Amino acid sequence: MTQKTEILLVDMDNNLRGELGNLLDKLFVGKQYNLIQVNLIRKALDFIRNNHIDLIITDLQLLDGSGISLLLQVKERFPDIPKIILSAYTNLVKEEDLKFLGVNYFFQKPPDPSVLEHAFKKLFNRKEKKIYTEKN
Repeated sequence: MTQKTEILLVDMDNNLRGELGNLLDKLFVGKQYNLIQVNLIRKALDFIRNNHIDLIITDLQLLDGSGISLLLQVKERFPDIPKIILSAYTNLVKEEDLKFLGVNYFFQKPPDPSVLEHAFKKLFNRKEKKIYTEKN
């Protein structure tokens, strides 16, 4: 039995879920994936603590704080989970901040689907699937 690829989207934009879903349907033809959407940092952290996650996609502006806060907490406890930022606010972080947070890709909203697809392919074409565990 094949394990599903678990993708956590932390964003307030409900339309983005549909757009990402369409892109992921195209990318994961014949494969299983789940796109889980939450709009609060605390819900994202609860979900990550209790479930296996293969990728986190977050905005920088969230209902209960900054995506930077979320990424700092993920970096501390789950440093190996790949991370993508999708945000209209490209001036909120610098390249060195992104490296420090372990962000794999940063895209301005709305993202170019072909560029996003390329990023997904690079992230998911790893030879073996890692199991990401929480650091104590």
